[in-house]
Order: sequence, then C-alpha cells, then structure tokens
Amino acid sequence: MSWNAKSFGIMCQILQKLKKKSETLWRNELSIEGEPLDEKTIDSYKTLKKLRTPLDKSDLDRLIASSINQQLTWDFYFYLPPLEDPHYIPTLKIDCNYPSEKISFRLEFYKFTDKKNLKLVGFGFRFETGERPSKHDFFHAQVSNRPLPSKPLLPKCPGWIPTSIPCIPLKAECPISLIFNMLISLYGTGLYNKLFPQKLMDILKSPLEPIASYL
Repeated sequence: MSWNAKSFGIMCQILQKLKKKSETLWRNELSIEGEPLDEKTIDSYKTLKKLRTPLDKSDLDRLIASSINQQLTWDFYFYLPPLEDPHYIPTLKIDCNYPSEKISFRLEFYKFTDKKNLKLVGFGFRFETGERPSKHDFFHAQVSNRPLPSKPLLPKCPGWIPTSIPCIPLKAECPISLIFNMLISLYGTGLYNKLFPQKLMDILKSPLEPIASYL
C-alpha cells in the first residue's frame, strides 16, 4: 500500500478501533478471548493508571483531527488490551512522520515488583520502518529502554542493554502491516475476530497480504 492521506487515515482508523476495543476490555475486565481477567492483572492496571495517566479515546480523536501532513506523535499512555501474561501491562506510543522519516510504534511493558511500595519496572520494543541510509533499511523490531530517544530510561530499565542490535526483520511492507506485526507478536493469530470488525479487516486485505496466514 502506497503511503498517502488515505493510507494514513486507515492507520488512524485502526488505532481508534484498537483504542475503543482496549477500553472496553479493561472496563469489563476481560481478555481478548472474552475470559475474565485475574485479580493480579486488574489490580496492576488500576494502580498503574494512577501513575501513568491513560490517553483516552477522545484524546486520541483530537490528536488525529489536529494532525498535519500525515504526522502523528504522542508521549501519552495508550493502554493496549490485556496480555496473556498477567504480570505486564502494555502501552503504546507512536512517532509518525512517514515517509520523510521512519515511523516508530513503541511498546512499553510495566510490572510492579512491589505494589505496596509502588516499585515499578519497565522495558520496551520498537517496531519501525526502514532507516535510510543505513544497514537497517527494512521493517524491523528492536529492544527499547526509553519511551522516546530524548526521554529518561524506563523505570529500572538498564541503560547498558543494546538498543540498536539485534534488528529483527519483520514481514511488513507498509505501516499498516507493521502495526499488525506488532499486534500478532502480542496477541498471536486470529486477530480478525478478536480486535477488529470484519468490515475493517476487509479493507485491509491488500496491505495485510504478506501476513494473511497469521491472521
């Protein structure tokens, strides 16, 4: 899929649908499979929200409405749907100025090692388009220890971990398939019925062709 105003709009629609689904799941205390969340996950989420204020859907809608020239960036906490692993709460940040620069979907994972004393640890991954000119001129994922390059380290995340290697190649050809590479890495196969309505998935058949067998 070529990158233009239409494809940028589709990406924004995916993010809006994902945000709405995530808020519904957390509010109803359900997994993406529709199963009740365990108390540890619910408690961790509620505690983290007090420390990391969520980006709600209305905030996201305003950011998208005010975006200019297909640029979209935020440093807020977009809470993703619950993970199968109850120890970690996932959030998403985005830095999009594509195609003039790379686009980066930045995952952060938070865990309480001592909730009573609010001892929080975190680490991250970046899912990115290629960087030109460089050896990383392909869609890839890398470990991350900061929310954004200019920001402080994630809580208790070591500064010595390598964040430029390994640079793991992804089966993506555009920012749309890049998002789904990220989501499949978190929630596995079968996303058609778990996170997005069929009508949207039908629109995405062409850009998602490289990973159709995983969906």
